[in-house]
Amino acid sequence: MSAVLIRGLSAGAIWGVPDASYGKGQSLDIDNNGEKAELKDGNGNTVAVAYYDDKKTIAYTVKITDATAFTATRGSVVTVDGVTGILDDYKLVKSNSDFAEYQLNITFYASLDVSASMSVSA
Repeated sequence: MSAVLIRGLSAGAIWGVPDASYGKGQSLDIDNNGEKAELKDGNGNTVAVAYYDDKKTIAYTVKITDATAFTATRGSVVTVDGVTGILDDYKLVKSNSDFAEYQLNITFYASLDVSASMSVSA
């Protein structure tokens, strides 16, 4: 990877998107969210707020360089930019004027142990 020269800053800048084993990162959006409950008084004014069930919703786009290396399916545990979450869904996008890409939607749940899993018959 060639170096990027940034003038005017000596520290703190973040540049680029992390790559994956199956492609080159194009965009990465990490939305920090969760649930919220408001407590209102008798006049309808909010007097307290509770934030809970923290999550990160991740949208990651990667141009495919090795289609055989992407083996994840919905529900798979994946790591992007150091955040490990569950693959909710993904889309394969092809064009006649660009490289094919995957668009992945991943959710990280703060209180969920992704190493624990089981399968049941429906």
